[in-house]
Amino acid sequence: MTTTSPPRWPPRDWDYRGEGAPGLKPDVCVSQPLGGVEWILSVRQPDYGWREETHRAVIALAVNDWKNSSPQEVRQMELQLEVELTKALLRNHTSELHPNDLALYIHALLATRRNPRDFYGIDLLSRLSHLVKGSYYQVHPFLLLALCNANEKPDPALSFPHWVQQNRHFGKDSLEYMALALNAFECLRTLKYSVDERFIAEVRLSLAAHQLQDGSFGNVYSTALVVQALASAPNSLDWDREKALAYLRSQSAVDVNMVSTYLIELALNADRVKFIKDLYPNLILGPPSEGKERGHYFVQYTVRVEENPDVYFTISIKVPPQSNFYYIMNESAKHDAKFNFSSYADKDGNPVVYSIAGVPNDAEENLYWRLCLQTDVNHDRHDTVLRTIYGSPVSFVPKGYDHMIYWYKSKECEET
Repeated sequence: MTTTSPPRWPPRDWDYRGEGAPGLKPDVCVSQPLGGVEWILSVRQPDYGWREETHRAVIALAVNDWKNSSPQEVRQMELQLEVELTKALLRNHTSELHPNDLALYIHALLATRRNPRDFYGIDLLSRLSHLVKGSYYQVHPFLLLALCNANEKPDPALSFPHWVQQNRHFGKDSLEYMALALNAFECLRTLKYSVDERFIAEVRLSLAAHQLQDGSFGNVYSTALVVQALASAPNSLDWDREKALAYLRSQSAVDVNMVSTYLIELALNADRVKFIKDLYPNLILGPPSEGKERGHYFVQYTVRVEENPDVYFTISIKVPPQSNFYYIMNESAKHDAKFNFSSYADKDGNPVVYSIAGVPNDAEENLYWRLCLQTDVNHDRHDTVLRTIYGSPVSFVPKGYDHMIYWYKSKECEET
């Protein structure tokens, strides 16, 4: 008798970067390609997340009522979303969290019934509002949509026709851009925001006119965005919604990636969940809770080595008032092992740092870890002034939003 051993499935390829399916060996036969929720779950990592795409994955699963996931799995995915967001907030390498990623995280929190105004005392909505304040007529429409989903209205009021005119002047009038803009301003209408109804009808007509014979609007991405934008259009609008949905379903397992899958799932569910806030319309979006974190502030901390000036690690960490820098170093090391350090106590009992990230002081080469405070930042000239902080780090108390740099170098900070 001949026996056949079961196929040897290869380990998942977590370097897929959101493109295609997990890597499979040539001798493995896959009967049917995966798409939609099934594909998203198939590329989930052991920590129940999707790295930098966790926000999109969570949103797509939430609009599908967490299909094929147990309550325990849902909770694990929600927790991993919090982990990814926390890492994004803590790690601040050369620039702040991109506004569009911040908007995605706000949507993901709303999709998991969390208040983005109070993420462990951090008001993410105020951060986004601050980024776009004063430039609403040039701001990306997805940011307006995120603000609206969290019940935040632009102030002062925006004119939709004027917004479109301004953006067309700068060449921002693609089909996808206009679809997002229509969605954003239709969302604002739900907040009793004054929006020109005739202009909305004109934009709908303009979008619908781009539909092709196969039901698409050019490709998967533009089609999904237009379908979302036209979800609440009257039946009299001249476009074939069912043909567009059929096109999206036919493409759901073709050239799969997280962005296309996320957009398709939003479009397929747009008749039921037009806006993310529709998932939990009674969610309370109050201001941040005060109490034990009242008065806390952020300090930025960088570790840098002279021989490799372009290799450095930065963390932005929230600390209690009057925190000395030694405390901040310990808290940073708890969050990220790259900030681990070694120290000893001098005769007065104050800690002296002699090694960071496994790199010790080198007396023969005159290489020491020197603590620098970045001051006088000039964004126009792209330069700064550094000041050496002498003594033990326990004796120095940074102010809110100070940038501290422990630099492994042969000269004082001022000689950079």
